[in-house]
Amino acid sequence: MRDLAGALVTGQAATLASAATLSDPAGVASALAVTVTEIGTTGWYLATFTPDAAGQWVLTLTDPAAPTASGQDFDYPISVADVGIPGVPLAGYGLTTLERVHRMLRLPDSQTSHDDLLEVLIDGITSQIEQRAQRHIGLYSYIEDLDGWGTPTLWLAQGPLVSLAAVEELAYTSGGVAATAVDPTLYRGVGISHGAGGDDDRAGVQRTDGGTWGEGRGRWRVTYDAGYTVIPPALTLDATRLVVAHFRRSDLEGLVSEGRADLSSTPIDVAELDRLTERIAGQWRLRVAAI
Repeated sequence: MRDLAGALVTGQAATLASAATLSDPAGVASALAVTVTEIGTTGWYLATFTPDAAGQWVLTLTDPAAPTASGQDFDYPISVADVGIPGVPLAGYGLTTLERVHRMLRLPDSQTSHDDLLEVLIDGITSQIEQRAQRHIGLYSYIEDLDGWGTPTLWLAQGPLVSLAAVEELAYTSGGVAATAVDPTLYRGVGISHGAGGDDDRAGVQRTDGGTWGEGRGRWRVTYDAGYTVIPPALTLDATRLVVAHFRRSDLEGLVSEGRADLSSTPIDVAELDRLTERIAGQWRLRVAAI
């Protein structure tokens, strides 16, 4: 947020929050709470809310009136995917790192004054790509209850497969759910990835005895680890470029005057950034040839 002279204004989180408004995907004003926090004491602010519907939201933030600031309204379109991705992360990760972003911006490691903002962008872009791709990219642990279709392979929701911990047959009774372990010699894991977008990215459990997985709703429980233990370099590069592009969109004149960041490129407009994000996510969606 800036004053009339263009200087960043600090200490205005509460004022911004009180004036924030939301429009839901139907174009109706939403009563959901918006929280605004300042990133350090920089004059840069992070606005957050928890959406309750998928689609295109619009967050409107109003600057305080003059002379504190410009009094202008700023609209921020936000795409929300209707995707719930289960799983427990085996290690915290982002699709890129602060070190890589520093390198692309030609920022020395010692220049840390904007690291909080860069970390927010890394987390946000990681989440946005995964939501649109409908998967986690990094290594996660999953437990899935699957329907049986009388086929030799149970296809899992995530991939590529790293390890299979257990397959159990479930029986539902008045006393609860009983789980019986399946002999691990009767099945094997399939779907070890050989690259982005391939049909073998999705994990599966295949019978090795010539049998099939018996029919029934929620009959089979599979516990497994899936994802990339190392984020693929092509995706890391794309994510790094997105972080840098969003950073340049922030219009950080202070960095230009300091001469410590490479902001020489023309900032990409918001619509183009959205298209780039969708294209990147589309390359990493899981696909399977047949059920």
